[in-house]
Amino acid sequence: MHIPRHFLALFGVVLSVQLGMGTLSASQPVVPGTGQKVAEVGDDFEDAAWEYTHNLPKSSSNLDRDPRYPTGTSANARITEGAYRGAPDVIRRIDTPAGGLPGSKGALFLASRETGIPGRITNEMQQDDLIVEVGNRIGGYVTPDWYPNFMCRVCIPPFEKWEQRTGSHFGMRADVEGPKINRPQSRRFFFANSSFEMENYWPGIFIQFNRKADGHEKDHAVFVIRGDELGHDFVAGPKLEEPGW
Repeated sequence: MHIPRHFLALFGVVLSVQLGMGTLSASQPVVPGTGQKVAEVGDDFEDAAWEYTHNLPKSSSNLDRDPRYPTGTSANARITEGAYRGAPDVIRRIDTPAGGLPGSKGALFLASRETGIPGRITNEMQQDDLIVEVGNRIGGYVTPDWYPNFMCRVCIPPFEKWEQRTGSHFGMRADVEGPKINRPQSRRFFFANSSFEMENYWPGIFIQFNRKADGHEKDHAVFVIRGDELGHDFVAGPKLEEPGW
């Protein structure tokens, strides 16, 4: 979540997460939510005893190189604090809001109050991270030939309860590693001199609030996808004009 330090308790989301492994051929697109669900990862928050321990103060390694171990974690070790930026200030299981999956009893409420370095107000935009553990729980990397995909169900609050600024407020991203081509300055011997190295990428989907007071026709939200062929963000999907799932 991207929340400025000087705002307090202005945005919350409710979510459930699952990860699936597809079984399609390479010529077919992977549809998120399809394939075989991996029971070892993800969470549906249906356990009434679900708990999260914050272990404050939270991490801010991206700003001051201080991860402040031990980091926060859920009792079932499926959800953990990001040691790079720290976790949202409010993380708790609640009853599933109206309109959720039939039969669902639980969901996770998240809200950022004070992002960035604990105890320091900068009036600058910062971000909190909450990690859905995958590799640590299955004992290794998920490879592309598994066709991995994940689903996150999100319930958004009425727009008057959002932090009042135009911009991204919630995002779900994948931690991906892939090859990067290092091209030589001269293209004369491109194939002979090019080299490869592994690099991290974080493709994902963000929910962006477009505020009427900032020049938009009305308060609404949109999905922002990261990224296209060049890694840039782009808007896709329908406008979100009503609260709920």
